[in-house]
Amino acid sequence: MTLTIEDVEKRVEELSRELLRLRDERDALKLEASKLAEERDAIRKETENLRSEAAKVREKRDALNVKVRSLKDARNECRRRRREVLKRMRKVNLKLKEVMRKLPSRSAEELKGEIDETEWRIQTETLPLEEEKRLVEKVRTLESQLVVHESVERLLEEASRLKREADSLEVEAEESHRELLEAADKSQAYHESLLQLYQKVRELRAEADEIHRQYLEVRERYRALAMKCREVSNEIRKCREELKRLGEEEKAKRLLEVQKEVEKRALEKLRRRERLTFEEFKILAEKGKI
Repeated sequence: MTLTIEDVEKRVEELSRELLRLRDERDALKLEASKLAEERDAIRKETENLRSEAAKVREKRDALNVKVRSLKDARNECRRRRREVLKRMRKVNLKLKEVMRKLPSRSAEELKGEIDETEWRIQTETLPLEEEKRLVEKVRTLESQLVVHESVERLLEEASRLKREADSLEVEAEESHRELLEAADKSQAYHESLLQLYQKVRELRAEADEIHRQYLEVRERYRALAMKCREVSNEIRKCREELKRLGEEEKAKRLLEVQKEVEKRALEKLRRRERLTFEEFKILAEKGKI
């Protein structure tokens, strides 16, 4: 079937409307894809910010965990040293009980006073040899009793010192334990915050993946429409080329008809011996009819 110029022009008009519709739809998809990409990138940026925040929280948590271990070691060391001190204190107390059984009934002051008095007599009085020996022996006995008092006093001081050291270590261990619990609570809080951040990151990542899936789908539809636009544009171009060809054919046809009419009119003039125009003469000359 031969197409007329009107048919082709109608087809061009239809294709132009179709192309306009396709371009509008394509541009809408391009805008939608752009918005989806922006939304996806914004979520990914938020995800990266959360990951950076999570890294800082994790660093703080890990630092606290190191502190917890250090405080635990310090607490355990204090407790170990306290056990050693208490062990030494028990030995001192046992020794003290043993020495206390030998403690004279007289006080150290009384013993010292009698020793001084006896030594003064030995040094200042002229005593029979036997009396002097007796007094010297008495001093030895008194001094041995005084040594018991001194041992008791020394053991009491040692027990008291060990008690203070044990109490100090207990306070230090309790302080380390208190700081340990505080650090552990803070570490747990950071850990829970970290888990929440990770959960949020997973949710945002899933959301970004879904938006990216939609973006790829829209982009694919955009590409398909862009290809369809090119196909319609190519068809319009071909139709316009066909219009040009048909126009040229129509023009040539009309020119031929005009030439035939001029030729017919010129031949009539020749028969009537009328004067020809230059155009009429030219056409008859080209046809070899004059």
